Amino acid sequence: MSTDIQVSNKSTSVSPEEILCNVSKFIRGSTHEINIPGEELARASLFLLRTLPSSRQAILEYLCSVYDEAVNEHLSRQEMGVVAKGADERSMSPIINEIESLIIGFIRSQPDAWTPIISSWSIDLLGYISRKYSERRSMPHSSSLNELLFLWMTCSPTKSLIRITSECFACASGDFANRSVNALLEASVRHSPHFDWVVAHIGSCFPKTIISRVLLCGLKDYHQHLGGQLDGLPPPPHSSAGESKMSSVVQILSHMALQHARDVRQAMWELFQDSLGETVSEMQMSCPMYILHLSMMTNLLMQTAVDVFVDCVTFGDLEKLCLQFSQKKPSCAKDVNSLMNLIIHLLMKCDHRSNHVIYLLLDYSHGLPKQDVIGSLSENPLQIEIHFFCSLIMNRLVIELQRVSNARPPDPSAEVPLLRGLRSHAVSLLQMMLSSSEPKVTWLVRLLSCLALHCGEECAAEVLSGFLTTCQEKLCMTHFMQILQDVQSKYPDIISLCASKIITSMLENGNSVEPVLLNFIQLCQWEIEEESKSMGRLLISPIIRPLSEKIATFVTYLSSPNIGISSKVMALLMLLRIPPETSVVHLIRLSVQVVGFFFRCLLLSDVQEKLRISESCIKYLRQLSEKSPIQSAILRYLVEGALSEEFSVLFGATGNRCKQQQDLKRQEVSLMSENQCESNCSTSLVFHVGMIGLGLKHSSHINCFDKADETLHRQLLLEAIWMCSHHGNESRNGCTASVEERRLKAEVARSLALVLLELVSPDVMYNSVNWPDEDFMRNNTVERDLLIIRKFNENPILWDIMDFVSTGPGGLRICSSVLRSIMATLLIRWESSREKVASSQPQDLSVTQRILELMRKGQLLPEPLCFTGDLLPHLTPYEVHLLLLNIWRFMKETSILPPSKLQQGCHPKYIEVIHSILHSNISHLGHLYALFCNASPFPVTMDLKESCIELFRRQ
Repeated sequence: MSTDIQVSNKSTSVSPEEILCNVSKFIRGSTHEINIPGEELARASLFLLRTLPSSRQAILEYLCSVYDEAVNEHLSRQEMGVVAKGADERSMSPIINEIESLIIGFIRSQPDAWTPIISSWSIDLLGYISRKYSERRSMPHSSSLNELLFLWMTCSPTKSLIRITSECFACASGDFANRSVNALLEASVRHSPHFDWVVAHIGSCFPKTIISRVLLCGLKDYHQHLGGQLDGLPPPPHSSAGESKMSSVVQILSHMALQHARDVRQAMWELFQDSLGETVSEMQMSCPMYILHLSMMTNLLMQTAVDVFVDCVTFGDLEKLCLQFSQKKPSCAKDVNSLMNLIIHLLMKCDHRSNHVIYLLLDYSHGLPKQDVIGSLSENPLQIEIHFFCSLIMNRLVIELQRVSNARPPDPSAEVPLLRGLRSHAVSLLQMMLSSSEPKVTWLVRLLSCLALHCGEECAAEVLSGFLTTCQEKLCMTHFMQILQDVQSKYPDIISLCASKIITSMLENGNSVEPVLLNFIQLCQWEIEEESKSMGRLLISPIIRPLSEKIATFVTYLSSPNIGISSKVMALLMLLRIPPETSVVHLIRLSVQVVGFFFRCLLLSDVQEKLRISESCIKYLRQLSEKSPIQSAILRYLVEGALSEEFSVLFGATGNRCKQQQDLKRQEVSLMSENQCESNCSTSLVFHVGMIGLGLKHSSHINCFDKADETLHRQLLLEAIWMCSHHGNESRNGCTASVEERRLKAEVARSLALVLLELVSPDVMYNSVNWPDEDFMRNNTVERDLLIIRKFNENPILWDIMDFVSTGPGGLRICSSVLRSIMATLLIRWESSREKVASSQPQDLSVTQRILELMRKGQLLPEPLCFTGDLLPHLTPYEVHLLLLNIWRFMKETSILPPSKLQQGCHPKYIEVIHSILHSNISHLGHLYALFCNASPFPVTMDLKESCIELFRRQ
């Protein structure tokens, strides 16, 4: 080889005497005959290396001592605490740089000649230095490869050697490249584990060359020592060299996987594919177990093996592998069990792409992936065997996960990497469960249960909320109950947290509301049924109680534009219980939402649906009205809603109450077109109230609902008011209730009357109980009276509410100002009427009779004045005016008297007018004469005013 190496051009000008002088200096200095400075001796050796090829071996051997001395000096300075930059190797750095420059120059100028020599020299020197100084105090343990690599790469001499070795590998070509890798691995075996940092660094520079050779080297060692065992656990006793070699392979591959994961994965995949060929050796057949063994020893290699399994391995590869195992040796229960234990152990440690691993296992255990389907299972026994083995793996895996998750007491340190990896894929596992069939569903349910138990309360809430937001089948809710029973033993408040999570999700995203409500309803119904069956003893924690705490949030969906969602919320509220500690503010908000939904449900066209939902609203309002402040608020909201512009049309409102329906037919409005539509006459003849010569303008009332619907709506509204007013009467029966049960309580009647007075009366003036002279009303409150009677004409429901108020003690007396306004307007109309009989004014006659009937029910008129309304259809308008005037005067003088005094009788002076009219119309009113002439006489002992004064004195 020495004859192939040519001396550089520079050496041709060197004289023999100079060469001889340096040879003499090198020999005498290296043998310590004379004391020559190390730097001068090193330069002499470099001179000889350039000019005298025959001295190459001796010079390289001397350079080993130079590097050794430099490394020793570096480590000594480090142990002494010299940390300043550039402080180490001050005396050796220049000569080390010269050596490196010279050797690299040789390699680049004549790579074929110098590369084998320098490569072998540098590898051996690195191995020698690594082993020699491995016991130094400042040296980290050999298992800490990254720390070891960092320390040696901060040492200038070893860093110089690494650069020289890397240059040799870079210039190597052909067969020598393989020999260089073999030399590196052989050195690794000799000096392992102290030499692993060299292989790791060189491998990082040349990954494709090194990784496959390191994998193959590890496979040979594995087959030699562990190839006879299927499980690979535990390894039998063998030589320390073998142990070191396998450990070195693992450390080198782990280090390289940090930066060259793709190359490691590709090399591992190629090694696995080579082992599946038709003609393979015993060593190649042990490749799958070798990969499992590597995965068990480090997480980085496990991640690489998982990538290979998920991305590359197909069902056909598994068939080939199964065939190899069946041909290798007969099935042995012990070997299969050991292999199973190894696989389960690895799966439990797998947190990288764990969801994909589980998906593949589920697919292979239940059925073939679509792209790998070849034939039916009966045609290929290997497929059946693979399916059986994967099913066995899933069963064993789930059992092991349940054992760890249900451990008592729980071990906080016993974290399962597989469950940690599945934590972020709980939703996808749930989606797979919904679209799968048995036995996949059973495995997934048990996996989700273990996931919820092991990963904390937040994860459990996420799993359960995922069920409630996506499940739409009863069987799916059965699985939910299975997981809930497991989880509630560890997290008792999980339902409350789950409800909060779902509500937050609904508020943020606005979706998945309807299935959630349906599932909540189903759960509450289930609890009620179980509670009734078990006499109040449930096996799991209640569901209704924590959901009841979220009523304030659920009720916001009552205003949803989707009536289906609102109706389901109402059904859920009926199943929940109002917590006793709920504040009045929240109860009022709840009342507002329920009352609003009650009116909205009356807009439904389906009568059966309307009745069902409205009855639920009424029952719930009755529950809310058990507290008196809430009762008053609910009554107010019901009356306000009935008179509102949006909902008054439901109860037969006229005038402008159908504005919304008109707007639907006329989206665009033109003021000019409207004016032109009024008339073709000149503008001087057009007025808001009508047209001169044509009479009053007809009202534009549109019948939005037929009479049957309006009647039904009135009945439902009155039922709601009745139920909220009589919440204490549990024996209520619409047909057989007694008179006392039907009458309102005094405080309820007063509350409802005040609300009615506030909404009907346009101001607070003239709202006293006392009745003034009729002339006072004629001169001061005409406009006010017209507004009040107009409200009653436009809102017929007001008469029904007034009729309801009249059943309570003193309720109608509070509404005296409303009665006065209506009575004053009627007095003016009947007085100014020019009709011959009162029946010619049916509207006024109906209002008059109705107001008198209200006064009779409210005990404002005694007998026989209370029967005055029966006379009106047979009288003239003037006679009607006289009777109303007579009643007005009676009310003026008796409005301050209590009802008990009024019921004692009527003063004869108020009956004289009635008798006079009866006598003049005896032919028509004879059948009514007994009502007015057989009344008990009024006990006249003094003037009526004096009677009132005396009564107040007694009080």
